Amino acid sequence: MKRMSLLVVFVCGYGLASFQATRAQLQDEINDYPNEIAIASKLLTLYSEQCEGAEQTSFSPYVQHATTRYQLLVNKADKFPYFLDQHFVENHLQSASEFNQLIQSSRNHLFACSKS
Repeated sequence: MKRMSLLVVFVCGYGLASFQATRAQLQDEINDYPNEIAIASKLLTLYSEQCEGAEQTSFSPYVQHATTRYQLLVNKADKFPYFLDQHFVENHLQSASEFNQLIQSSRNHLFACSKS
């Protein structure tokens, strides 16, 4: 009986530690994306402002993919099994929305360049 109790305590403790580690890993991954996307977005904006279509066209999918991945991770954060703070999720969703607007603005600027 004592061994069974120890086994149950160990399994529960291991499960809780695993849950906390997975949750922290997701939170760290989400927190890393805005910096990466911000740097890439600055470069994308620079390409667009200089009307460098080839560079912008080849770089834009990377920024779009990173932003989409970021949104997927943030959407996953407030659901089972993570249940991260709602304020944390809303802040990151706002950032993802701003990145998407920047990408669209960059595309519009490049489109205007191609018409001139």
